[in-house]
Amino acid sequence: MKYSICLVALVLSLAAQAADSEKSAIIPEGTKFDIALETSIDSKTTQNGAPIKARLLAPLSIDGKVVLPSDTIFMGIVSIRFSRTSPVLQVQFNDVLTPKTEHIPIVTDLVCWGGELHVRRGMSDVCIDVSAQASCGPIGSPPSQRLQSVRWKTIYLMAKRGRAIEMQPGDQFKIQIAEDCAVPF
Repeated sequence: MKYSICLVALVLSLAAQAADSEKSAIIPEGTKFDIALETSIDSKTTQNGAPIKARLLAPLSIDGKVVLPSDTIFMGIVSIRFSRTSPVLQVQFNDVLTPKTEHIPIVTDLVCWGGELHVRRGMSDVCIDVSAQASCGPIGSPPSQRLQSVRWKTIYLMAKRGRAIEMQPGDQFKIQIAEDCAVPF
């Protein structure tokens, strides 16, 4: 009798796990979507490592199911360094806060065309020069600690000589998933 109860409990537990796994989806690498910045970024005043926040503008669907509704929050950080004449910024979104208040780690890239990040600001377009660099590990990690099998591209926002990089709340731009991401829904 004890074994029958344990067996039933085990079967129910496995069924619940299978049902939970069916309620998640994989957002594949390369998936692109529009976000709107909610915090400002200014190369003259933003501190290195400052948090940034953006929201998803339209629902993201996978296989006909909405996995990220509009207004999902993306959180990240800004890394700032200075070249000889101008600031260079790296914008990384690395966390998603779903409406169910679940934090999901994520790896993203900015989507750029022709060496520029195209930002929609109100009724006009603003272009920010970019530089893409292939990397084999996290920025700042010593070469001995970098994983040679992992490679991704890092996009840097670059100011023209003597100018600043400014992004305002409401600025819209595209990001893409840089690594497959499992999202419960």
